[in-house]
Amino acid sequence: MPLCLVSAAHGAFSLTPSNIILDVKKGKVSGWFELTHTGGAPAAIEFTLSERVLDINGVFRKDTLVETKDLLINPTQVILLPGEKKRVQVILTNPKNIKADKLYNINAKEIPLEGLKSNPDGPAVQMGIVFLMNYNSSVIVETGGRGRLTFVSSKEIGDGVIEVIAENKTNFRVKKDGRLMVNNKRINEFTGGQTSIMPGTARRFTFKHDKPLTAREFSYRHD
Repeated sequence: MPLCLVSAAHGAFSLTPSNIILDVKKGKVSGWFELTHTGGAPAAIEFTLSERVLDINGVFRKDTLVETKDLLINPTQVILLPGEKKRVQVILTNPKNIKADKLYNINAKEIPLEGLKSNPDGPAVQMGIVFLMNYNSSVIVETGGRGRLTFVSSKEIGDGVIEVIAENKTNFRVKKDGRLMVNNKRINEFTGGQTSIMPGTARRFTFKHDKPLTAREFSYRHD
């Protein structure tokens, strides 16, 4: 009996995990994301991969997405029926060309399903152009080293708060949630440490302190 599903409502889904790490030094060059239908009508989901750019405050810049050929995703489109789970695989295309840690973005966007019906060649989808649910997760590619930050500058910004600009000049990422130290004393509350600091990028930290710092006074460490 032919299957025909026509829906006035849109489907909902989740994408997990929030990030995966591919470690080329250890030979891990592929990983999996899982999609779960969480309610509503069947959902058609399309995936795109791009470089993930963070600004100096560590915020994901969605306006600077650049498509990448470093990764492939399979499949690029998925149809999820109510209660269904499916996996998509991300594969590093040429691990030998990766010389520094990289950060990528996987975008999963829902496209309206106007109709879903069976046919001899499998399900056919008629889709509109309005994007609905939209998830962004990250793919981190590591090359096996430990990153560190180089002090650039520091200044007062008011109300007893200072900023410190530091740059990652290594080929390895500096992981998030590190320990910001001033004269070997830990600063517990600061901004700028919520995301990784990738090679070739700078990060702005802000926190309460009585005066700007020198290079000797500042450090940022992670385990």
